[in-house]
Amino acid sequence: MMQSGGAEAFLHGLSGALSLPGLSFNEDSVCCLFVPGGLEVQIEWVPAEHLLLLLSPIGELGDDPEGSRARELLAANFLFAGTRGETLSLEGETGRIFLCARIESAQVSIEHALDLFTRFIDTAERWRAHLEAGPASARPMPAGGGFLKG
Repeated sequence: MMQSGGAEAFLHGLSGALSLPGLSFNEDSVCCLFVPGGLEVQIEWVPAEHLLLLLSPIGELGDDPEGSRARELLAANFLFAGTRGETLSLEGETGRIFLCARIESAQVSIEHALDLFTRFIDTAERWRAHLEAGPASARPMPAGGGFLKG
């Protein structure tokens, strides 16, 4: 299982997997990177809780006078139907939509953490493309966990 040194080992493994040498946490225990395809990801290590937090901006709420986009996001969060355990969230002051996840390092191996990171990236890319496609009324969210592979 990943322990206190596991966060650095996770970044080392991620560096190799993405061919991005030298990934490291800054003084605030945060590492920001762009994965292939241009998706921004922030990884934060919370040592007191042995927790990795993942955060990725995937779009903007924009003008949503009838609340259709906000309802779509909330529906996707219901029992994680469209998010595979991750959570969609809204940064209130900017209107930016984020996908968020947590990896409890005391409960997973580094290999499993890398798998969860890959799944997070896949979900974030799918949501980013989905939100860029236009208003919710023009492209309903796939039902039954439509963002799941297989």
